Amino acid sequence: MTFFEGRTTEMRAEDYEALNKAAAYRRHARACHTLVPHAQNENQRQQLLVMAETWEALALERETLFSAD
Repeated sequence: MTFFEGRTTEMRAEDYEALNKAAAYRRHARACHTLVPHAQNENQRQQLLVMAETWEALALERETLFSAD
């Protein structure tokens, strides 16, 4: 089953909000990855990678909630 099967052409407000938040979370993850090469030490680098991973997980969770409807 594809992502759009069974969906109407109109999105509900909460669907739009979920996708919009997922996109924002992915932007935050990219920002963390962008900062990794500039980390002053390994601890900071690891913290940024964990933050990026967390943002990605949140984005996936939002998308999963959207597709579960």
